[in-house]
Parts: sequence; C-alpha cells; structure tokens
Amino acid sequence: MIRKFIKKILRRIILGSSRSEIEMMAERIETYRQLGAKIGRNVRLIGRIDGLNPHLVTIGDNCVIGASSALLTHCAIHGAHPVVIEDEVWIGFNALILPGVTVHTRSIVGAGAVVTRDVPPETIVVGNPARVLRSLTDEEVERISRELREFASIGKDPDGPQSQENADEP
Repeated sequence: MIRKFIKKILRRIILGSSRSEIEMMAERIETYRQLGAKIGRNVRLIGRIDGLNPHLVTIGDNCVIGASSALLTHCAIHGAHPVVIEDEVWIGFNALILPGVTVHTRSIVGAGAVVTRDVPPETIVVGNPARVLRSLTDEEVERISRELREFASIGKDPDGPQSQENADEP
C-alpha cells in the first residue's frame, strides 16, 4: 500500500498529473467511439484518428497504433474514404495511414511509413511510400499474434500484482 502511494505521488510530481497514460488513452478511445469510430478490444491507441471523419475509421482487436501516427480519412483532392485496420496489427511511431487504405490482419507498419495502398496480411511494410519489406514467417506470426493478444501488461507494475498479504509492506 505504501509503495503504491509513493509511486502515485512521484508520478504526480514528475508528470504533473494524477491520471496515468492508460487512463488518458482509454478516455481518448471512448471519445473516438462516441464520434463514430469502430474500435475493437485491447487496442492501444497512442496515435491519432482523423478528427473530421472519425466515423470512417475501423480498428480491429489487439492492435497498437504508435505514438505520433495518424489514421487519415480525408483528402482535399479525392475526398473522404474509410480506413480499416484489421485484427492484430502493429503500426509504428509516426506512421501515416492515408484515406482508403486497409491494413490486413497481423501486419506491421514500420515507423515513419506513409501507407498509400492496402497492406497484405502477415507482412511488414516500410518507407515513403510504404512498400512490402517481406512476409512474416509462421513463427513470427504466432509470436506477434500472441504478444498483441497478451499485451494487457501495458501500464501495470512491472513487478506484477501484489497479494493482499504483503501489499502493506514497503
């Protein structure tokens, strides 16, 4: 109990907030859902969704949308088009997913990629414009799928949950 209290105080001092990043992310996801975005279970949405047409975004289960990345649904020339992120997709830091793109199941979008076309299932895409780097091996697909499904530890104490018996120990 004391350990948790000290961590909470230190977080307030360092971050200037009593809200954790997980709480803020959950709040952001709920806001996008209220605006019409279809967001699955166990999604880590650290990036952003297009604010003009959030109702055109669909994100499947067990996905990570990396920091500073964006899912864009509108273009001044071509208008608005949906963006679909299927299940178990990892989108890296600062990636852009452009209107009309579908990122298929168990794919990885590399950091900084600009995705202008659909991403095939179980592949890695990188670059500007994004292109297929390679297909994932069966072992990689299984490992990534498992890690995305079990990524529930985000934001939790790395020491794991404490039992009630020793929760008051320093």
